[in-house]
Amino acid sequence: MSLARQLRLLNLAAAALLGLLAFYLLLAAGRWAAMVLFIGLMIVGPLEDWLKSRWGGPRPLAPSPPAEIIDQGTSLLLILCMILASILG
Repeated sequence: MSLARQLRLLNLAAAALLGLLAFYLLLAAGRWAAMVLFIGLMIVGPLEDWLKSRWGGPRPLAPSPPAEIIDQGTSLLLILCMILASILG
C-alpha cells in the first residue's frame, strides 16, 4: 500500500474520530465548537470533492505522488489540530 493511500485512510479515520467526538460533546455537554469544526471539515472535504466532480468540468490530471503525500499529510495534521481544539475547547 502506498504512503499516500495510508495517509488517506488515516485522514478518514481521524475525520470519523472528530465526528464521534463532536456528537459526544454536543450531546453530553451541549458544546457546539467541535460540531462546527466537523461541519466545516465536511464542507471542505467530501462536499467540495462531490461538487467538483459533479459540476467542475473535466477532471484534471492526477497529482504526482509527492504532491498527494503532501496534501494528505497536511490534511491529517489539520484534522488532528481540530480534534485537539475540540478536546481542549
